[in-house]
Amino acid sequence: MTIKVGMKTYSTQPEHISKWDFADFVEVLIVPGIPIKPFLDFDVPFRVHCAHAGFGVNFSDPSKWDHNIDCLRQALEAADSLGSPTVVLHPSGDAREGSKEYALDALSRISDAHILLENLPELNMRGEQRICYKPSEMAEFLSLGFGLCFDFGHAIASAAALNVDYKKFCDRFIGLGANYFHVSNGLVRSEQDLHLPLLEGEFDLDYIKDRVIRTKSAEIVLETPFNPEQNIWEYEFFKR
Repeated sequence: MTIKVGMKTYSTQPEHISKWDFADFVEVLIVPGIPIKPFLDFDVPFRVHCAHAGFGVNFSDPSKWDHNIDCLRQALEAADSLGSPTVVLHPSGDAREGSKEYALDALSRISDAHILLENLPELNMRGEQRICYKPSEMAEFLSLGFGLCFDFGHAIASAAALNVDYKKFCDRFIGLGANYFHVSNGLVRSEQDLHLPLLEGEFDLDYIKDRVIRTKSAEIVLETPFNPEQNIWEYEFFKR
């Protein structure tokens, strides 16, 4: 059993890398238009995350096609430059009528073995419903040939919105074949992913760790606030 534990940053924050010399890898979210050249100076394994709705990406909106593809192109090029075997992608932005069908069609045109689709919270920050927050729906998207990035915080927020048991809900997602995970803490009744430090919040960390270590060759990204001393404890929690 091999578990790799990494940290998360943005391409605007290369200064974080030197503080994480303990990490097995670093996931970098590629902010559109920001050069990744500073990251090439670090002898660190990288993983790449494509820009998401916060940067205007929405694969369920036909009017965003050019922007979506440009952001994905930048992420794939960054993955090539940084030697990342994966690119994490949020598959949609909203749940308007016909949006799931369009997103399925759009993503079928860009299927790439590097891409892992990430499950989303049911509600965005404006309280609007999204797609790919249920295991059954995510399975449809994975059938296009993508891998899965399973985000515990997103799934637990969705479980709160649906008023269902979050552990059973998470298990259904993990059963789709997850071995790449996003982890933070939060509140079990919150419908938003709060990205709290592991030492704060209400999530059952022993449950999360148990599910991760059951997975062959798991990779975990800690999506917790930047705090090197705290981040070391979080890293060691999954390594011990």
